[in-house]
Amino acid sequence: MCGICGIVDFSGRTIDPVERDLLTRRMLKRLHHRGPDHSDVYSDSIASIGVARLSVLDRSVAGNQPMRSSSGRYVQAFNGEIYNCNALRTSMENRGATFASHSDTEVLLSLFEAYGEACLNDLRGMFAFAVWDRESRSLFLARDRAGEKPLVYSYHNGCFAFASEIGALLELPWISREPDWVGIHHGIHFIHIPAPHSAFKDISKLPPATSLTVNDNGLAFNRYWKLRFDQKYGPDDKDKCCRDIIEELDEITSLMSHCDVPVGTFLSGGLDSSSVTASLANVLSGFPTFRISHPGPEDEKESAAAAEVASRYGTKHNNLSMRPDILHNIRDFVATHGEPTGTMVALDYYRLANMASKQVTVILSGNGADEMFGGYDLNVMEEIDRSRVHWAALREILGDQGTHSSSQSGLMDFASRMREIDARGPQLLYADRYLTRGRSFASSAYTPQMTELTSRHNPEQLMVDRYIEADTGLLFNATVYQMLNLTCQYSLVDHSDACAMASSLEVRSPFLDVRMMELAASIPPAWKVGQRGNEQFGKMILREAMAKRLPDSARFGVKLGFGGTVPYGDWLRNEWDNVIDRDALAATGMFDVQKIDQMVQHDLREQPKLAHMLFNILTIGTWYSMYNNSTAPRLI
Repeated sequence: MCGICGIVDFSGRTIDPVERDLLTRRMLKRLHHRGPDHSDVYSDSIASIGVARLSVLDRSVAGNQPMRSSSGRYVQAFNGEIYNCNALRTSMENRGATFASHSDTEVLLSLFEAYGEACLNDLRGMFAFAVWDRESRSLFLARDRAGEKPLVYSYHNGCFAFASEIGALLELPWISREPDWVGIHHGIHFIHIPAPHSAFKDISKLPPATSLTVNDNGLAFNRYWKLRFDQKYGPDDKDKCCRDIIEELDEITSLMSHCDVPVGTFLSGGLDSSSVTASLANVLSGFPTFRISHPGPEDEKESAAAAEVASRYGTKHNNLSMRPDILHNIRDFVATHGEPTGTMVALDYYRLANMASKQVTVILSGNGADEMFGGYDLNVMEEIDRSRVHWAALREILGDQGTHSSSQSGLMDFASRMREIDARGPQLLYADRYLTRGRSFASSAYTPQMTELTSRHNPEQLMVDRYIEADTGLLFNATVYQMLNLTCQYSLVDHSDACAMASSLEVRSPFLDVRMMELAASIPPAWKVGQRGNEQFGKMILREAMAKRLPDSARFGVKLGFGGTVPYGDWLRNEWDNVIDRDALAATGMFDVQKIDQMVQHDLREQPKLAHMLFNILTIGTWYSMYNNSTAPRLI
């Protein structure tokens, strides 16, 4: 795990080579928290490549970066972990390759030298890496399938720069700090600013599962992977499906545990983190587990479930209570992301990761299980999929006119709802459900100027684009695709990486392994949702798979979500005057600040979930005051 950065001046005129090297080293200093163990820069006539290394596998000097290939042609900067490294190493050795280290960095470089971009097809892991080809004068960059490792870039007058974090690119004097108001507007609706936007006009994010080649001809992008929903299980295969889930989870958890540093898990007491903890216990004993909470009756059941799982598997359980003073770290918190942040849950991750980093360097988490196995409210989408086949028949039988008996009234209500969905288009159903709060907030708090600007940039269209891209006949699967590629990108990967790496902690997510994602995508949606007694549950197939490993308290406890017991609304209302920068917020030209204050003092009492939206506004004001000044471009 590392922080990477670089500058390649394809024009040969933008910047003096000595200055280029010095600027790369300045960027590298901004990434020190990502790689405190070693840092270095490679430079030649047009390229400077830097790496700050966090040593996880092969901690010797042989694994240091930037790393040059044996031929001397390629120079690589790699951030991430290749979990099937040993199998790939053996494969390359059978082809005659030799290795000077036991690092996955060297294996990846050898693969790239042999296969070029095609090597991405063989990688199981999380990664963002750059390879400079000294011979062809081209730079290749790629990001992992789920976007677990970040990569941002800027292209200006033939000079290309990249980094693991926005803050590193802001060290370059030619990169403007002009805000990207469209990106920030999308961030209000999606919790995070989705790629390729960032909070800055001059800085872009490389999308997940995408590669980028840069040379004298410019930039060329390639989407090298997408999740496909090819169902492979028949009606009688449910037991086999459960066995496959366990086998896949155990295998990837075992691979993720192979490192030369201490390993632990986040253990909330819910199904996802408990499943990962149970699998890790197959290969490690006595490892630490970490949980965050806020004392109160809502937390007691999940806390007890976590303690029960920890006791069953002999982990060293740690519990951290959140306190409202975390809001006073808002500037440090915003600095970890380099842009506004849309949920207070990220504060939990920030504090919990800091606690865990005192004992371990690698953490396994349950990220991705909700998206891949039908959590949240995906049961609604599955119900609609089952009902859609009857819509036409209902319209014909019941019609749109006339009176109906009481026995038909329920059917008429149902038919009416289905007609409305059908008319709007199923691709907009999840968009409607997801974007409602953001639309309401924007309409009440945006200035007229912001409303006019954003009327030309509808977040709904991004949802529709992802729906079409999913290329699946089921609303359930299309919604999963929208989650993975848009709405949940932040909660899945962005905040876990930024908050953990701020404390030099690496987070690994078994449910986001490519083979696990592809397995989950092949499972019938009807197996992912169901009932137990009178209660509706998602992730049913995962709950069934874990029947022999987890107590019912963990398998069927009420889902609270990360930080689900923390009274964010009360904290924000009580601390608002102490943390908000009203002048900076007004200076953006985005919001009616008086209306924002009114929401905090009045609406927040009745709508506690509004806290996350208002926290986004808090981080926008904080971000603007940190990264801009009185002469910075305003919206108006």
